[in-house]
Amino acid sequence: MSDHLIVIPAFDEAPTLERIVTRARRYGSVLVVDDGSADDSARVAGAAGADVIRLDRRRGKGEALRQGFREALARGVDRVVTLDADGQHDPDDIPSLLRAAAEAPDALVIGGRLGGGGARLVPAGRLAALRVAGFFINWLTG
Repeated sequence: MSDHLIVIPAFDEAPTLERIVTRARRYGSVLVVDDGSADDSARVAGAAGADVIRLDRRRGKGEALRQGFREALARGVDRVVTLDADGQHDPDDIPSLLRAAAEAPDALVIGGRLGGGGARLVPAGRLAALRVAGFFINWLTG
């Protein structure tokens, strides 16, 4: 049994899921929570080697994540790594996230995409939302 589970919520992400799941599986078991997709997301994820939970209708990313966390608890894993199904998150960052979690086991570890010039690649409105969310997450978690 692994000490972590990689959870990927997905809604209509069939074009990117095979690549994301295949790369993520190098670092552990992958669970894709298909949020009621109308495309072949569930089939593609399963064919790429992920376990799949398929929600009967679209319930939103938050509910898809909750379902993934419930499954992680049922499996008895210690950590959950989440990735977006559209390729925004690099699966090759998983080892760094797991190292950071091992070094600070009581911490919530959140990867950042804005360093190293990444901020210039994000649309202005999205960048502002990320910065505000980051401020409040930092404030709430200390």
